[in-house]
Amino acid sequence: MTETLEQLRSALSGRYRVERRIGQGGMALVYLAHDLRHDRAVALKVLRPDMATAFGAERFLLEVRIAANLRHPHILPLLDSGTVRTASGATLPFYVMPLATGETLRARLAREGRLPPAEAARLVREVAQALAYAHREGVIHRDIKPDNIFLEDGHAVVADFGIARAVSAAGRDRLTVTGGTVGTPAYMSPEQLRGGAELDGRSDQYSLACVLFELLTGQLPMPGLGLRDTLARASAAAGPAPGGAPEIPPGLPDVLDRALAPAPDDRYPTLTAFADGVDAAFAVGATAAGAPAAAPRGRWLLGGAALALVAAIAVLVARAPDAGIREPVGPAAQNALAVLPFEVRGGPDFAYLGPGLVDLLSTTLDGAGGYRTVDRRAILNAAGDARLDPTAADRVASRFGAALYVLGDVVEAGGRLQVTAALYRAGGGAPVARASAQGRTDALFELVDTLTVRLLTGWGESDSRVSGLAARTTGSLPALKAWLDGEAAGRELRFEEAVAAYRRAVEADSGFALAWYRLSIAAEWLLQSDLAHESAVRAVRLAHRLPARDSLLLQAMLASRRGDLDAAEPIYRRIVGAHPEEVEAWVQLAEMLFHYAPLRGRPAEASREAWQRVGVLEPDLASPILHLARLAARARRFAELDSLARTLARLRAGEPATAEARSDALELEALRAFAVGDPAAQSRVLVALEGASDLTVVLAAWATAIWTDDLAGALRIADLVAAPRRAAPVRAVGELMAGSLEMARGRWGEAARRFDAAEALQPPLGAQFAAYYALAPFRPAPAADAAARVATLPDPALADTAPAALDLGAYFTIPYRSPAVIHTYLRGLAAAERNPGAAGAAAATLARLPGVTGAPTPALLGAGIRAEVAWLAGNAEQARAVLAAADTPTWYIDAIASPFVSAPRERWRMAEALERLGRPDEAATWFETFSEGSVYDAPFLAPAERRLALLAERRGDTAAARRHWARFAVLWKDADPELQPFVAEARME
Repeated sequence: MTETLEQLRSALSGRYRVERRIGQGGMALVYLAHDLRHDRAVALKVLRPDMATAFGAERFLLEVRIAANLRHPHILPLLDSGTVRTASGATLPFYVMPLATGETLRARLAREGRLPPAEAARLVREVAQALAYAHREGVIHRDIKPDNIFLEDGHAVVADFGIARAVSAAGRDRLTVTGGTVGTPAYMSPEQLRGGAELDGRSDQYSLACVLFELLTGQLPMPGLGLRDTLARASAAAGPAPGGAPEIPPGLPDVLDRALAPAPDDRYPTLTAFADGVDAAFAVGATAAGAPAAAPRGRWLLGGAALALVAAIAVLVARAPDAGIREPVGPAAQNALAVLPFEVRGGPDFAYLGPGLVDLLSTTLDGAGGYRTVDRRAILNAAGDARLDPTAADRVASRFGAALYVLGDVVEAGGRLQVTAALYRAGGGAPVARASAQGRTDALFELVDTLTVRLLTGWGESDSRVSGLAARTTGSLPALKAWLDGEAAGRELRFEEAVAAYRRAVEADSGFALAWYRLSIAAEWLLQSDLAHESAVRAVRLAHRLPARDSLLLQAMLASRRGDLDAAEPIYRRIVGAHPEEVEAWVQLAEMLFHYAPLRGRPAEASREAWQRVGVLEPDLASPILHLARLAARARRFAELDSLARTLARLRAGEPATAEARSDALELEALRAFAVGDPAAQSRVLVALEGASDLTVVLAAWATAIWTDDLAGALRIADLVAAPRRAAPVRAVGELMAGSLEMARGRWGEAARRFDAAEALQPPLGAQFAAYYALAPFRPAPAADAAARVATLPDPALADTAPAALDLGAYFTIPYRSPAVIHTYLRGLAAAERNPGAAGAAAATLARLPGVTGAPTPALLGAGIRAEVAWLAGNAEQARAVLAAADTPTWYIDAIASPFVSAPRERWRMAEALERLGRPDEAATWFETFSEGSVYDAPFLAPAERRLALLAERRGDTAAARRHWARFAVLWKDADPELQPFVAEARME
């Protein structure tokens, strides 16, 4: 960034004095500059280098000139544009706008939560006036959001007009190379999300309606949350307006409902008409206070999502029977599928196939995707002998509450049969899938199996393209049905069932690449690292059977299993750039950013946009809800956290109350209870966790420690892992977690007691952890004390001691792995100060040991010893270089289960070395890596916050320093007496 600033200053020295960078958006870097010709402050925006390289600058500047002709009181004008050349020869387009002196709507929302409804309506009306004018001039904004709306003297002014259009037009053929997207997914219209190039003003209308919703409620529309319900809550929370009239008029939900319609033709024809609708709602509301509200017409998806996608990916809902049809013979079955009699054309000898195919297809389709076929005799009795067209077939299916039905025909000629089938949703409309198959009349069973596979090719509740690909890449009907069972279970985070289903699929067809892929992902959720690794390798070996796009997906997944973010992220971005609707790639990109970005100095919040995109594309998927809830808890966005919790509860409604079905819900309940500080909710969730599975309780403790900073609350959950009713190896891990959390709270004496308890349960686990934290680089313990701890460890040559029967996931297995590696490492560290030769010998021993998947990396730990020797000798550069050369990728699931894998000590030394070398910004990046990772990183949290505070003070950033001092004081508020002077120092600062 510094290089770009200097190049700007040099290239524009005759026109602008570029002073400093003041912001960064999704497309541009923003600099404060002074217009020398007109003696005025301006905002100079330079396209990010990664965006600029994706398209030609000339086309971009042409589009910018079109937008520069806009003149309107509520539009921030474009003053100038051009290009600069970088030292590397790249051409960076820039554009210049007046320096906005007011705050953005985003800043106002962040400060106040939401706006008074009347003011929100006024500001939206002003934005609508600006948009309507621009639309008449042929310019669509494409990126309307609170960040692009400034408040100048109380009035709305829209910025960056035409820039998104310019980027899109200039890079239409090349943006996919970098994975760039134009616009902000949370505010995009359905047609913009689908990548439609030709948008009109109704797309901006959709985005502005999302903004109005957010101004009124403080949040974006969420999946499954009714608009009227949200507005009513916001009105109740704000209290009644003067005179007793509700602040949010009853007609406004219908206005927003229309503006947010999935199809552009169903929205208002213009922005002016939308603004008139808002005005009319407030006018009626002012004169009809207390009038009953009409029922909402729509449901609202995450981030102002595309409602049009609901019909394609939401759970199919059965329709009520038509008038004149007999009542259903039983209760509506949302997972029921009816196979209706086929029409037979050919010789009379084949008439039996009409009802016969009902029997055969009902058998082969039963269980596909979680659906169960309606009893065949009941269907035949209800259908009678009449010929069924789709309308009549729908009536029959409706009698049984079936969500889907199959209708088809059979043609016989010359000893061969051609069978055609179509799959319909109940309620009418075009088929959701079609299939046909041909075969000899004496091979009917094989023909039916083929027809079933082909019919399922076009049908998939989670991701129709991937499910269709699955059907095309296995010839085994049992394998395909097992795959669909796994898909249904995985969508609802029932991963034990999913693993079992995918295992059945690969047992039926060992060459089923996508089943191995999904098995790896399901195993990852269960922290079964060995199975996840093995399945990923098997999937990639079979990738040659898949199209290039899916082969790339598998390659990226294998890179992610290795922990190689640098290799995996570009592949995922390449896929979503070319195919923005590819749910699977968005999910895996979000997972990668969430778990690995913190280890590379980027916050987990970097994954939020990708998770929101997943929620848009699959609003009933649980994983984005859970991850977004973690991010909301960390950022203290409690309204969003509550909304996500309600959404997950709705998705879980009606499910069996099994331990697995409750695991994610319990984690979210714990997150909310301890993030908000709700004692009653905390008590309830602790009672629920007492009876939960080992893995569920561990994950709840991890989430609470990492995402809420309530270390005392996380400790209460860890105590449940260590409860006497659990197996000794599990209890030992609970004691390790508790000891690490006590260390993180500055209660080092209590931590030693917990490590001793782990040692009594499962030696030498407790001794390893006690020695590791005794050697912590921030701990002022004498070297002799640490050496004494290490001396209690058994000889490094002992065999691995993991309990033979322990197979409960990475959290309970990885701590037991490779004690020989761990003990050699700890002995080398303890010798680093007093006996560098012995330390060097230990490092050399580690260098000769082979690495084992899911175990500490000998090479990295050996480098840690060599770096320690260099550091203690005063050679910071050598310590840094040794650690940098040994920075090997690690799968995050292995890393969260053991400090010997995540290597917080080595990251700490890297930060210290960079600080001593005069590279404070890089040092801060490494000190920040302890915030979003493992419970076993938590002991480094408070000391890292102290160092970050000191670094901020040195660069004069008092706000950041105050924030870090405050967090340090909170983390160590209950610290041991000898550590309290550090807490007093933080409070004073």
